[in-house]
Amino acid sequence: MYNTETAEKICSWENGYCSEEPYYVLETIFQKRTGEYFLYGCGGTLTKYGQSHGNNDIAGASIIPFSVEDCKKWASDKLSAVEYFSIWSYRRTANDIDNWFV
Repeated sequence: MYNTETAEKICSWENGYCSEEPYYVLETIFQKRTGEYFLYGCGGTLTKYGQSHGNNDIAGASIIPFSVEDCKKWASDKLSAVEYFSIWSYRRTANDIDNWFV
């Protein structure tokens, strides 16, 4: 079970749109007490999180289990280098640093 209320929030990203707009996206990585990671994403009607119900499109949300590798890939795509390394520094390796600047 995935619960955003009890899991630890690791980091978040928003795409810059106002939360009422159809293109708005908010994604957050959480870590459960068991050590498992997951992504909670929500977005407007015109995003991958949007849902269709009959003739109506509505905002939606989704929870996706993530591995450590998934988290690092997501973070390297969404966050600045400073944010990335402040979160993942305890797992940092030379390979991580090389891959960040490729």
